[in-house]
Amino acid sequence: MLNSIQDELGIAYDWVIRTDTDELICLDPAHYGSFVELFSKLQSVDALFALGLNIAEVDGEAELGRGDAVMSKRQHAVFTGHYSKAWAVKRGVHLARHGVEVSAYILSAAKLDIPRGVYLAHLKYANLDALDNVNIDRVKAASGPGKGLPGKAWLDAHKDSRKFYEKIAGLPDRDWDSALEIAFDEIRDNPIHDKEQNVLRAKSVSFPFRITLPDWFRYC
Repeated sequence: MLNSIQDELGIAYDWVIRTDTDELICLDPAHYGSFVELFSKLQSVDALFALGLNIAEVDGEAELGRGDAVMSKRQHAVFTGHYSKAWAVKRGVHLARHGVEVSAYILSAAKLDIPRGVYLAHLKYANLDALDNVNIDRVKAASGPGKGLPGKAWLDAHKDSRKFYEKIAGLPDRDWDSALEIAFDEIRDNPIHDKEQNVLRAKSVSFPFRITLPDWFRYC
């Protein structure tokens, strides 16, 4: 259904952006002054991916009030392949499983188009109180009747959250520049070519370090 709506929008627009409600696309101002500039520089590609970041609330950070800009109060994150998602496509390119559907005959050679300076900030873990509340709904949804239900991460939502916070609390800090190079190269150069569903997506890789976000993220 969403891909059909996307195709209809593609009749009138060059690009269609599609993200979840807990995701922000953040552009490094050193690379792009606006989304218009980004798209104008990348007219030769049909789908864009972004380098994923799980934004985290850690001990000592201020609580988020209603209406607060999340990135103004959250400074810590971990790079994530799972959320290095496709987020903008041209007409006829369909999103699937965090990636894009690709014709079988070109799938094996397809590459991830991840522009430098484009990030997907996943906010699931950015607010402990909000996450506790929404996890109740996740468990209910995953425990319901019928087919096509959310997977284990929703069914064991509270356990999944605890594991994330315990892990990030024990990770060593790494400087942004060196961590970025490691994550960017690993995710860009090792995509998954899913031949059963003809989907190109990023490998769900994680990294043994956490980073402090550059100041410009505060203004996303």
